[in-house]
Amino acid sequence: MLPRNPSLSDEELLLRGELKCRSLGLASLARTIARHRSRIRYLEEEDANTKFFHLQACHRNWKSYIPSFLHEGRSFSAEDEKEDLIYN
Repeated sequence: MLPRNPSLSDEELLLRGELKCRSLGLASLARTIARHRSRIRYLEEEDANTKFFHLQACHRNWKSYIPSFLHEGRSFSAEDEKEDLIYN
């Protein structure tokens, strides 16, 4: 609980507490993201033959994969159909 400040109303104290919790949560998230970025950078520069590196690479491939196209009301999901559609 935050110390009582006589110049703040109850609503302001409640808002102050909520903002402090959110601020601490965002700071924690920023530290976690920075730690992961540094680890990924280390893996790219140094030892890339680890499970973590391969998980990151697989995730990038999965994220950039296009499962199907919708063109003129038809759905194309086979790899050769998608290649032909893009080529044309």
